[in-house]
Amino acid sequence: MLLVTLYFPPTGGGGVQRPLKFAQYLPALGIETHVLAPDDSKWIHSDSELRVPTQAWVHRARFIGPKGRKPAEELHGKEGVSRALVYARLASRRLLVPDENVSWNLTSIPAALRIAREHGIDAVLTTSPPGSVHLVGAAVQKATGAKWVADLRDSLAAHPHRRSDSPAARAKQKAHEGVARLVGYGHANPAGALVSDEHRVTALGAGGIADGDAHVFRLPLPPSLAAKTARRRLTLTLAWLTPINPEHRGYRRAALALEPTGGPKLVAERSDVTTRPSRRGTVQHERLEGRAAVPFASGSALELTVACRADAGALESSVPYALIATLEVPHELGLPIYEEVRQALRVPVGVRTGT
Repeated sequence: MLLVTLYFPPTGGGGVQRPLKFAQYLPALGIETHVLAPDDSKWIHSDSELRVPTQAWVHRARFIGPKGRKPAEELHGKEGVSRALVYARLASRRLLVPDENVSWNLTSIPAALRIAREHGIDAVLTTSPPGSVHLVGAAVQKATGAKWVADLRDSLAAHPHRRSDSPAARAKQKAHEGVARLVGYGHANPAGALVSDEHRVTALGAGGIADGDAHVFRLPLPPSLAAKTARRRLTLTLAWLTPINPEHRGYRRAALALEPTGGPKLVAERSDVTTRPSRRGTVQHERLEGRAAVPFASGSALELTVACRADAGALESSVPYALIATLEVPHELGLPIYEEVRQALRVPVGVRTGT
């Protein structure tokens, strides 16, 4: 396996620990591990005491790119002409997409291809941030056919610290969305969608919907999550069969959308992708996460609304659709959410009494 990371000793900081542990434990599991990292990532932290695992082969590619300091740190104490020069130098970072570290790909991609061919690499693991490191994995996969695993520690598309009200910021966001579409959610996990267990419950729904209509589905909430601070994830998938209009550039006549519209706000943040790319075509797939303590009464439910509108000309027929909603919590919490939701969904059997 080839592990590609921008952060590796002697670089320091919290972000180094994850790839460092990969390089330590993968060889211990019998996996021949090669690491590709910069010779000097110009990151703000360094740690000479971090030990590089001796069982992994570490390869270095020359780093080409700006220093890792924040703009505010670069500008601190600067005035007049010197401040203007720093501003001009920082402005050049905006021209690098999807992020300022993408220039490392000029040396890291050729190095990764060479390592993959010389050592017969079967799989490449790219770990972000930055998001541009995943382009190395895509290049190796395309050139050699090796399997590619993208390890996402932060959202590729959503950047909480970036302004979105300027053309430059919007252009940068577009580039991040392109990388997000390339990486997606990784390999499909059929068991996660089709099989429930104690800590994961999956509910299915289906129907036919007309233009302007909305259908509401209720997903009962497990009482064990009430007022509990715990990570939880809601995965939503909606797919539909749309009539088409070949004479319209929009092509699909029906645009459907699935949205949580009622009930306690157990999940509030979308992860990995933005709303807009996830709703193109005839499939919507999103993951929403939360961890805040949310109180709710027994019998509460999350309302999921499927709405339909005409998109490419008139929509005169009903559109068949299906949806899957999966609610899950970490296994170590030991919360029996599957059994609780199952009991809430059971249809009571009426009993007729004689007179």
